[in-house]
Amino acid sequence: MNVLLAALLAFVSAEWSGRREMLTREAERLQIAYTNCAAQATEPAEGVVVPVEVNQDGSVKLSIEAKKAQLFLDRNDKNKNLVWAEGVVIRKTGPDGAEMSRIEADSCVFDRNTKSGWADGTLTMTHGGTVFTGHGVYFSSMEDYVMSFSGSSIYSKDLKFGGGL
Repeated sequence: MNVLLAALLAFVSAEWSGRREMLTREAERLQIAYTNCAAQATEPAEGVVVPVEVNQDGSVKLSIEAKKAQLFLDRNDKNKNLVWAEGVVIRKTGPDGAEMSRIEADSCVFDRNTKSGWADGTLTMTHGGTVFTGHGVYFSSMEDYVMSFSGSSIYSKDLKFGGGL
């Protein structure tokens, strides 16, 4: 039985390592995209709301709201569908319209195809009773994944520890 458990853990570990490497490459791609878009954002629109994903009934499931934003679209490159924004709030809502999670960032680039982004400066993400804060953060709505490259903290009122630590 121990051999089977060890083999299962090795498989899960190898699978996670491969996934983590893929997500790290995606973070690097978006960090470069952020730098490029920030340099090219010469005429951002103000007070922008961009729907990213909708529910089957047509209601907005994932949206970006920003004080300033500029879209970077390339019709020749189906992978380039980026939103650069400052003063950002990204909301994910359930079918009933209730907010499930919320990201607030000083500035970020968001890839509407992969539903992932890179936040420069401070990012705060709230999901249920858990609050994550970091600087230089990669985040993915599809993967439910966050990777902070500097100064992160997590607070969760959802976790219950019996007897104290």
